[in-house]
Amino acid sequence: MKIKMLAASLIFALNTHASAFTKADELLNAIQTQNKPLVESLVRNGVNPNLDVSVYNTTPLMHAVDTSTVAIVESLIKHGSKVDVADNTGTTPLIYSIKTNKQEIASLLIQKSRNINMQDNKGASALHYAAKKGNETLFKQILKSGGNLAAIDASGNNALFHALEGRNKRIINKLIETKQFDLAHKNKSGETAIKVAQRVGLVDVAKRISRGRN
Repeated sequence: MKIKMLAASLIFALNTHASAFTKADELLNAIQTQNKPLVESLVRNGVNPNLDVSVYNTTPLMHAVDTSTVAIVESLIKHGSKVDVADNTGTTPLIYSIKTNKQEIASLLIQKSRNINMQDNKGASALHYAAKKGNETLFKQILKSGGNLAAIDASGNNALFHALEGRNKRIINKLIETKQFDLAHKNKSGETAIKVAQRVGLVDVAKRISRGRN
């Protein structure tokens, strides 16, 4: 009798897991095909909008950022998807949207985020990535939402270093004008902001930074 009960319990558990897996696949497919009514129906009827859907600890929201539309992303958030989560590389939906140039989605995620300064496994934040992409619109939006200019990544790069890599002079000038950066600061490669500016070909910026140090 105990063996039969154990077997029945195991079968029930396997069936339950298989059902959940099928529903998760159905949700991901609905996201990818931009089927908003089906997405909303699935999450309303019990499919967890925050479940891990890959070995990389990605969520349906991350999948939507990658493959779908701002309407689907907004719908998932409305139905409980967490914005401030990270996969196993520390990448958040916001960081991923910036890295992949999903402007409208990134703007929405900035509005919905309650922890705008989350950093990935490299220590880089959304502000860093916006600066490195040279995306002035998102950079300003993140700043207005509490982006931390003092954050330094695992390689010792601050927002100014990332902005120099992005070569957007308006962002660079804005950061220099804040006077919040130690212009003598060196990253772990031994580079100062002047050295980075010279390396990326921004000779005029390097001269301006040099004048600022004197």
